[in-house]
Parts: sequence; structure tokens; C-alpha cells
Amino acid sequence: MKFTARLTLSLMFCVTTCTGAEPTAQQIDGLIAGIAAARVELDIPAVALTLVNPDRVLWSGAFGTADRASGRPADARTLFRIGSITKIFTALALLIAQEDGRLDLDARAAAIVPVFPMRNPWESTHPVRVADLLELTAGLPDMSRAEFDHNEPMTPRQALDWKAADRQAQWPPSLHLSYTNVAPGLAALVLEEATGMRYEDFVRERIFAPLGMDSAGFSGDADTLSRLATGYDSDGVKVIPYWHILYRASGAINVLPAQMGPFIQLLLNRGAHRGRQLISAAAIERMETPGATLAASTGLRFGYGLGNYTWLRRGVLFHGHGGDGDGFLARLGYSREQAMGYIVVINVFRSADLNRIRHLIEDFIAAESSARPPPPYSIAPERLDALAGSYEPVTWRFDGESAASRRGLLIEVDGAELKTRRGGAIRRLIPVNDNHFRYARDSVSTSAFIDYEGRLYFQDENGNYVKEQK
Repeated sequence: MKFTARLTLSLMFCVTTCTGAEPTAQQIDGLIAGIAAARVELDIPAVALTLVNPDRVLWSGAFGTADRASGRPADARTLFRIGSITKIFTALALLIAQEDGRLDLDARAAAIVPVFPMRNPWESTHPVRVADLLELTAGLPDMSRAEFDHNEPMTPRQALDWKAADRQAQWPPSLHLSYTNVAPGLAALVLEEATGMRYEDFVRERIFAPLGMDSAGFSGDADTLSRLATGYDSDGVKVIPYWHILYRASGAINVLPAQMGPFIQLLLNRGAHRGRQLISAAAIERMETPGATLAASTGLRFGYGLGNYTWLRRGVLFHGHGGDGDGFLARLGYSREQAMGYIVVINVFRSADLNRIRHLIEDFIAAESSARPPPPYSIAPERLDALAGSYEPVTWRFDGESAASRRGLLIEVDGAELKTRRGGAIRRLIPVNDNHFRYARDSVSTSAFIDYEGRLYFQDENGNYVKEQK
């Protein structure tokens, strides 16, 4: 029997017999067997997984080969890189500093950092707030090719002073999410200026140490490299050397996956760890809630909060982040509804393989869900007609992208619904209210139309668009 069939049987068993309690050992064994079989089938060198509920670690371990040349096995002592999952730690650090009274997320970043290394042509009307740096709404594209290729460790200030003249907002801040690794680097600089501590020291003292994460670090020193799994390119053969990401606050953490368990539990337990409140429940709620986009201004809660994505799997809402670092791909996800969370890491650069495995995990977590879509909403035909039309993108991830590469969006009326055309993909948009819509399989509102300064905007997880004017 193939692993997919075995796992399907396990999930069917859970759906029909579970009572809301934590999964049984038999069910967890079924999940692990499915992941192990997928690793072999997909020829992934190593997989590391930690699965937790709010009270205990349900499973943690690594299997496969950490280094193919030497045959070194992956085990509980093997370090892995978690890439952009680092952004959650950075957001948590600034939230802690805010609760210490050291900074305010709503403050202008340039008011905290003298000679702020970013130009913002809209500073008088749309200043870059500290929250914008964590929500990736500062108006910045992602790192340049030179920044991506830079492989020498630097302090946050040194990294941001390098090529600072090229760092400029390309659209007004506090309007649109656009993924970038630059903004968290600026957030680390804000943290250092506000606290008087190095970014790495603050994270070690206030997050790693209380959670017992003594393996976690930001550098490729000799000890780390001796315990780190080898990262491989998509062919599973070519070794990708250690990359010292220029902005460490965006993606530099190396850690034993087992030591990520307490961190995930901290998020599930609303900031509490072993009976001690390390940070308030309100801060965790803020981390999970978008607040700086046009869509957020309409009350849409689906999106990117402070270093924290939301996504849906089988109707269940997950929070967390993905990670990509020199031959490693990772995903951290947790569901408050299902009271379970995980981190999984593979040491080969194949996104489809990571998704195959994380979907097994998320399907397992979501198996008992009773999530249902919102009730039907009757929207006026004239409102649908007003929303339909051709939309053009207003943000881009990388400078130098051609206008032709920025795909537009066509929205058409389809009965009592809308449908979107992006490239060759067609998707149904189902109204939840006059401004919020969901796609066919979604259990919550996931997109929004916003009237702003005389223009009609559309935002969803795939981009930011404005309706073309006739």
C-alpha cells in the first residue's frame, strides 16, 4: 500500500472516531510513516519534524541523511536552517521591547533611528512606522541581486549602510503588503537603537534563553557547521554553501527542530511558557492580525500580521511562516482552533516536496475540523458591476521587473458572484459582505475591495491591484 493510501486511512480513522482529544499514538505513527515514505519516494535527503499541542510535544525527530557525502545521518542532534521563520522571532522581539516601554510599533521608525537608512518620498503623509517594517508594508521591494549575493557577516547598521542610497520606498507605506527581506533588517536596527542591545543578544536573552533554545543561533561558526545538515540544490546533489544573509533578522536562524517546540507552544498558549507570561496574549493577537494594509482598514483579518502569515488548509486557519535558506526549506504552522502546531524542514531546495509533506501534516491537524464557510450573502447586482473590470498591479517584489511581467487581473460578474482571471487561472469570488470576498474553498474572507482616494483597489494573498481608469 502506498504511503498516501496509508495516511488517508489514518485520517479517515481520525475523522470518524476522534472526540476532540489529542491524537493517539496510532494516528501519529500513521502520519510519521506517511512522511517517511514520502521522503524516500521524493528522494529528500533529510526531513526534520516537531509536532506539538499546547501541553506537550507529540512527536519530534529527524530521519534520512544529513550529509550525503559522508553518510552522516540526520537525528535529534542535527541543526537545520529555518530561513524566514526568523521573521516571527524578530516580530516577537519588537513586541517584547514595546511591552518593556522601549518603543512603540505605531511610532515613526525615523524618529527612533537617527539617519534612518531609507528614503520615503511620502514621509509627510505616509511615514514608515515600526509596524510597517514587520508587516512588510513599508513600500520597499525585496533585496537587490547584490544584496542577495553578499556573503559576509555584518551588523544591522553596516548592512543597511551598504548601498543605502538605493533604498527607497516605491509606493506609499501603510497601504500594501509586498514581501521583502529588507524591512525586517530595518526593524532590527530600530530594536538596537531603542534597547541599546545587539539584535542577536536581545533575541537570545529574551526569547531563546527562556524557552531553552540553547542550540539556536545566527552564524555559521565552526561548531554550528559541524552539526548543521548540508543544504542541497533542487537536484539533490549540488551542495549549496552556507549563506550569511545580509539582514540576519530576516532569515538567519539555525536550530535543533526539537527546540522549536516551546516556541510554537508559546504561540498556541498566547504568550505563556511553563506558567510564566513571557509576553501578553494581546501581543500574540497583534502579531497574527494584519493592521497596515488597505484591506486591513476594512476589517479583513486574513493576511500578513507582524512576521506572521495566515493561510487555510481544508477550511482550517493556520498562522506561521515559511523559510528558505541555502538548500533548506521550512514551514512553521499552528492552528488555534485545532490546538496543534508543527515545524518541518527539508535540506533540499524543492518547494513542491516541502509542500507535499507539510500538506500531510496540515491535513492531519485539520482532520477533525468542523470549519464551515460563512453564510450566503446577497450582494446588489449594481455593486458587482461596479467591482468588475481590469485591474493593474501597484506593487512588485523586485526592482527591475518589467511592466510586462507584472500580471494584471480581470474581474468579471458571474451570476451572483465574481470570477477572477489571472493569466490562465480562473477562480470564483464569493461575496461575504459588500467589500469582502472568499474563494470557493475558503472558510473565511480572504480578499477585499477598497475605495481609497477616488480609486478602487483589490487586495488578496496574490497581490495588490487598482482598477484601471477608463
